[in-house]
Amino acid sequence: MVTTVYLVRHAAAQGNILKTFQGRIDADLCGYGFDQLEALTKRFENIHIDKLYSSPLKRARLTANAVKHDMPIELCPDIMEIDGGGFENVKYEDLPNLFPEEYNKWTYHMGEFVAPCGGESIADVYERMSKALTEIAADNLGKTIAVVSHGCAIRAFLCFAKKMNYTDIMKEEWADNTAVAKLIFDENDGFSIEYENCAKHLSPEISTFSHQDWWIPVEEK
Repeated sequence: MVTTVYLVRHAAAQGNILKTFQGRIDADLCGYGFDQLEALTKRFENIHIDKLYSSPLKRARLTANAVKHDMPIELCPDIMEIDGGGFENVKYEDLPNLFPEEYNKWTYHMGEFVAPCGGESIADVYERMSKALTEIAADNLGKTIAVVSHGCAIRAFLCFAKKMNYTDIMKEEWADNTAVAKLIFDENDGFSIEYENCAKHLSPEISTFSHQDWWIPVEEK
């Protein structure tokens, strides 16, 4: 038996508007984030889901509720976003001055990143995401489940699903807000990916990527 897993990134939150590093900050959604939820609900209206999992952070819980309004949500702390330590709630424009070495690694060599002031490393995120999602999938053999998590956490997990090391995370692209990956889990062979980072339900007007480019690196410093 296999488990079908829909892995969803949360809708756009206040950090997208304020241009801050969100990490574990429990921010509400921003205006167009709620529009993304409406589109996500339509995408899943004809998809049967047996069980629904979410990160405990509000932006993820609201997104999970949009996947299936009438289904209980099981909260899983191990699929939360990276703990950004000193990066948390800091404007992206200030990070190069406050934490030049860490910012350089986050932007250009993410596999080497360790969050300052006691935060997590990418290796930490890779380990807990791979363990948590493997356990969730193994507990639901023969079922179809949806899991709502976060951008960096999903990137790390998709490296694992592709049998890549966390040091290869720069090969994995960011997912748009509410983008969906579909995976098949086999208890003998692990995960295979049918598709990833799919945001076909979003119009250009409500896609985060279509109008937000302030976080995209231009050149390595």
